Amino acid sequence: MARLRRPLSLTWAGLIAERLVRAFWPVWSLIAAGAALLMLGLHDIAPVEAVWSVLMLGGLALVVFAGWGAVRFRFPRRAEAAGGAGRQSGDRRGRWRVGDTLAGASGAHGAACGRG
Repeated sequence: MARLRRPLSLTWAGLIAERLVRAFWPVWSLIAAGAALLMLGLHDIAPVEAVWSVLMLGGLALVVFAGWGAVRFRFPRRAEAAGGAGRQSGDRRGRWRVGDTLAGASGAHGAACGRG
């Protein structure tokens, strides 16, 4: 089990990163939209009142989305790292486990493929 400590820790860190991105995606989107507006130079073209209004609404939205993300975020358990992210998310496409069989992999074809 000592040999698995590092890979399991890295998997756990990956699960934390994935959950952070999923919980706070509105915050990242708002930051990207704000950066795009600034890089386009719209703050130089628009009236000062419009710039301040968008800034205040964006700041309020940022606080609301950050609070929403904080409520939704949950740290993964170490057992989830050992079990794999596929079981946690319910998505098994492309993941094979011991004991999985192909549909229709019985008979001669299954035996030839080592699955019969």
